[in-house]
Amino acid sequence: MSMGVALGVWALQGHLWFPRGGRPRDGIARRPSKPEKNLDVGARKNRNVSMFRRLRESIHHKGFINCMAVSDDGFLIVTGGDDKLAIMWSCQSEGTELLGALSGHKGPVINIFIKGTFVVTSSTDNTIRKWDIDTKDCVMTYMGHTQRILKVIGNNNFIFSSSQDKTAKAWLVDQSGHGINKYSNGCIRTFKGHSKAINALVYIPVENYRMEFNDHGEPTIKPGDILITGSSDNKAKSWSLDTGNELQTFKGHTGAIIDLVTNESKECLFTASLDCTIRSWDIAKGDVIRVRVFNSKYF
Repeated sequence: MSMGVALGVWALQGHLWFPRGGRPRDGIARRPSKPEKNLDVGARKNRNVSMFRRLRESIHHKGFINCMAVSDDGFLIVTGGDDKLAIMWSCQSEGTELLGALSGHKGPVINIFIKGTFVVTSSTDNTIRKWDIDTKDCVMTYMGHTQRILKVIGNNNFIFSSSQDKTAKAWLVDQSGHGINKYSNGCIRTFKGHSKAINALVYIPVENYRMEFNDHGEPTIKPGDILITGSSDNKAKSWSLDTGNELQTFKGHTGAIIDLVTNESKECLFTASLDCTIRSWDIAKGDVIRVRVFNSKYF
């Protein structure tokens, strides 16, 4: 096994925590044979280290591991590699069980997220694929970006992607029977306005909203859903998912924005930049609230 594979797994060793017990929603993993609710913190930590050691030793990727995702219930890990594969692992039992590979991309897999019974991946082949966990079949390929996809996030209704082609896109997760003519490739919005690659995404949905479709099979998006993008043009922008229009531009960084996060109330945006600052912003007004400067000599 290459050093890259080992680093790819162990880089996340201290950041993933797996719940024990309970019933897996996807039905693909087994209940642990021994209850572990009485384990102290040290024992649980040792168990997780042991789990990752087994994953490292049994890894089936040929080359670097570029990304990793964990299901909401903690029972499934999916890794993506330079070998163009996404590989699924069950982590419910004491060991790490290989469940199978998702094969179809024509380039390295660089983004993964898991939602319900599906895995979503993106690749340097400029496509996004949705996979059925049980059958391991690719059930949808999303095509539209013209350069490398840099970030993919999503929920039960939408997939959002950003790219070096300076755009972000919104796609329907399930488009069966919905707007088949207008949305044949699954893309419902393209957000244009940045002058350089878009590196980061944050989606802020209206709470307790269930997407519906009109008589023409077109999605009705409730006003208030917001997508925020962060770019190498040193700016972040907020967009209305309903109209596709730009709402605010967050200006002030002097380096590329590489990550975004919001507070729990979704009223404050935090942007991290290569200018060695983190800025907080009022999402509704676009005003900067605070600038935190980190000395570049430590990086």
